[in-house]
Amino acid sequence: MKGDYMSNKEIQRNRMMRYFIDAAAEIIENKGVDNVTIRNVANLAGYNSATLYNYFDNLHHLISLACIKFLKDYVKDLPSYIAKANNTYEKTLYIWECFCVHTFEKPEIFASIFIHSQQRTISGYIKDYYEIYPENLQDMSEDIRRMLTYNDLYDRTLVLLLQCHKDGYFNKEDLNDISELSYFIYTGMLLDILSNKYKGSVEEAVQKTMNYLKKLYNSFRINK
Repeated sequence: MKGDYMSNKEIQRNRMMRYFIDAAAEIIENKGVDNVTIRNVANLAGYNSATLYNYFDNLHHLISLACIKFLKDYVKDLPSYIAKANNTYEKTLYIWECFCVHTFEKPEIFASIFIHSQQRTISGYIKDYYEIYPENLQDMSEDIRRMLTYNDLYDRTLVLLLQCHKDGYFNKEDLNDISELSYFIYTGMLLDILSNKYKGSVEEAVQKTMNYLKKLYNSFRINK
């Protein structure tokens, strides 16, 4: 009985957290991150501010979870990109392409998750998010599920590169360098878009980033 009670309690908790996270995400979508306040979110969710504090540590906690929610469209599109791949090498590049397409559209939100966040804190938030929205990981292979639960781009990339190594595309001693250089290429473009240094379209930014990533991966590939 105790286990059933705890399970029901957790379900109720997740349901309440969804109300507030969805409300915060709606404000972010329409007005930007800076306009998210405890009062605005509580009013939109239909509860008072005191109730919100029963479920979140602080405003940063709520905003972080709401920002992570914007990964939903990326996760939804991943299978269609992966389906184009003939092997794990191509799969890794298609995953990068899908990621760039979605994150370059909303650079402020994704920079806050993958660049500006405190790694230890946001990592816990991402795991919390997928406990609240487990359906977002349905029908994903184990390596993709593991990748999606990491906030650190280095670790996310390494999960994919390890599979490429197992399939004979990269030497194991090169994986850290490939992962680190991938991070520099991606974050350089994301930050340029965010600061308006990059004047091209999102499509052009994706193409340019992917060109650099492909050159990088080809330079380390051992079975060309």
